[in-house]
Amino acid sequence: MPFSGPIDVTSVNSSTIFLVRLGTAVDGRGRDDGHQVVGLNQIVWDPATNTLHAESDELLDQHTRYLLVVTDGVRDADGDPVETGDFARFRHHEGQAKDPTLERYRRELARALGISGVHRARIVAASVFTTQSATAVLEKIRDQIKAGSPAPADFRIGLDGRRAVFPLDTVKTILFTRQASTAPTFAAPSNIRPALGIIPNAIGQVAFGKYASADYETPGKYIPSVATRTGTPAAQGTNDVYFTLYLPAGSQPPAGWPVAIFGHGITLDRHVTPAAVAAVMAAHGFATVSINAVGHGGGPLGTLTIARADGTEVMLPAGGRGIDQDGNGTIDAFEGLSAAPPRTIISYRDGLRQTVADLMQLVRVIETGGMDVDGDGFADLDGSRIYYFGQSLGGIYG
Repeated sequence: MPFSGPIDVTSVNSSTIFLVRLGTAVDGRGRDDGHQVVGLNQIVWDPATNTLHAESDELLDQHTRYLLVVTDGVRDADGDPVETGDFARFRHHEGQAKDPTLERYRRELARALGISGVHRARIVAASVFTTQSATAVLEKIRDQIKAGSPAPADFRIGLDGRRAVFPLDTVKTILFTRQASTAPTFAAPSNIRPALGIIPNAIGQVAFGKYASADYETPGKYIPSVATRTGTPAAQGTNDVYFTLYLPAGSQPPAGWPVAIFGHGITLDRHVTPAAVAAVMAAHGFATVSINAVGHGGGPLGTLTIARADGTEVMLPAGGRGIDQDGNGTIDAFEGLSAAPPRTIISYRDGLRQTVADLMQLVRVIETGGMDVDGDGFADLDGSRIYYFGQSLGGIYG
């Protein structure tokens, strides 16, 4: 909020500057419902520009109209009430705006001020705005996924086409080798097998597979904008999303194991961190499944090498989703999660939205009976008992 000169910042509080909720902007329904007042928090004054910055004291609802009100309770540096200036002229000059859009806004503002509950003589500035429809695109993607009938998960991902399902007691080591550059070079292997034995004999089987998921991102790692009310997000292609699934030891319930999807944190992957919690979940009767978030897990040439007690080894693709986005030859820990230039201001937004879409597709595969681990024609996960937990960033995107 810009001012023409210095103010007494101590006069700024939730009674002198505040927001009034006017109602939802969706289809014009619910307009002017509630009139909830929201105060300020984290007030910051910039003396170089005479600008006041503040956050709302609570999260604002999406696609909702709000009125920002500044009253004469705000004082200038001499302790006098700040004056209204140009705002008063704009507010009172009905029908004199040459721009019809500006005139419509003036009428909308006048209407909002009338229901604000503040005496008009005390209002020195005000503005009506509408918050973004933050979840609209993901809701549309969700509906597309729910309407689909996905193919079952594919467990035949061994480099020789064999089924990648192993009784854990027959596995000596599971080495994850991450692709770290386009050369290619690889990071030192990580053995995730010890973590799976934190609770001995809790995990019965470990399975590796993939499923098809619509890719809504362009090569620039952003999702093209569509109208939030009337638009339809369009898939740009299809990705094979790789997953790791840990099944408990013991007798499987008739409907299959209840399953918890685990979301890893930033810079991490579906291999190391989920392995640290899978045994605990298995001890409580839950299967655990995890995927790589967009941009994570290293490059696509990474491998998993399963060494078995009989001396044989099986090599699998590790399913890395990282890319060399900046062209320097390296594939960093979460390179490809952010939008590429010139859209870097989007940051992680669409990479995380795509990750959420992939997780929703995973849920749909489970719901439709597509997790037949052993190939006997019956689902091994209970589609009515799907849960989620995560660590750090995984707790956000889940």
